Amino acid sequence: MGKRGVMKKIDVVFALSALMAGQALAADWYAKETRWAGHDPDIIRYEDGYALATTDNHMLMQFSEDALNWKNGEPAMPKFSQWLYKYAPNMIDIWAPDIHYIGGEYRMYYCGSEMGIRSSGMGFMASKEIDPTKPGYGWTDMGEVIHTVKSDAYNAIDAAVLKDLNGKVWMAFG
Repeated sequence: MGKRGVMKKIDVVFALSALMAGQALAADWYAKETRWAGHDPDIIRYEDGYALATTDNHMLMQFSEDALNWKNGEPAMPKFSQWLYKYAPNMIDIWAPDIHYIGGEYRMYYCGSEMGIRSSGMGFMASKEIDPTKPGYGWTDMGEVIHTVKSDAYNAIDAAVLKDLNGKVWMAFG
């Protein structure tokens, strides 16, 4: 292949690379401009749609009928539970929502911690209804489920709750 053929291939590779980079930037812009910020999202399906909660915003609730078009709700925990500060005095926000329907109520498990330290607490909030337009909606903090201290070999963060085939509820974390 001559010099001209090599240059043509380089031009094509460069053009394709630029196009892909442009698409990545556009996708990043779209996500930031059309979705609400938050980490560790958890979603639950209920009879009228979907509810979503995320980290870094007091467990901001978001709602959708089709899981495509979302509306902001209110934070599930606008003021942090004071018991969390016993284990994480410099905590900035609560983390890692895990939402379930258990025992006739919606439960949102959460944790409070400081980055890089195993002194953490996990608790849960409960609401009879997940849809904010229905009576019974409103999150009540039910307090501590488990905590860890700096000397523990595990960390009370990132709850993953499940119900087995016999109806027993289990939690993995850390």
